[in-house]
Amino acid sequence: MNNELEKKLVDDFPELFIHIDNPRASLMGFGCGCDDGWFGLVYNLTKDIYDEAKKTGVLCNDDFYVVQIKEKFGQLRYYITYGNDEIFKLIEEAERVSATICEWCGEEGKIRNNSWIRTLCDDCQNKHETKWAKKLRDLLDNRKE
Repeated sequence: MNNELEKKLVDDFPELFIHIDNPRASLMGFGCGCDDGWFGLVYNLTKDIYDEAKKTGVLCNDDFYVVQIKEKFGQLRYYITYGNDEIFKLIEEAERVSATICEWCGEEGKIRNNSWIRTLCDDCQNKHETKWAKKLRDLLDNRKE
């Protein structure tokens, strides 16, 4: 995710990113390990977690924070230190929905198994295939020389 989007996330919910500069506590100092297309999903999930944590009083605890946000096997992974059933349901639902949103552009997508498993829309999939086809062609051309 680009730096501006990550900054907005951290600026809007600083209580959830209190250990962003402590790599022993959180991996968020390395940034979000997913692309910009999922920003809306990540932002809304973070807001919902923030609201639930505030409502239940968990937010007042320095031990409650986001550990990591990333993509794995084409789906969102969102790790926190702990939570209640409602928070874990929110995370589970967002992770499920991520398999239907293009990670690159945010349009409707589906899981694709290319060189890397990603959730992409048809347009981004075609761009991805074109990019890799060119790299393969270049590799093959260089071998002939």
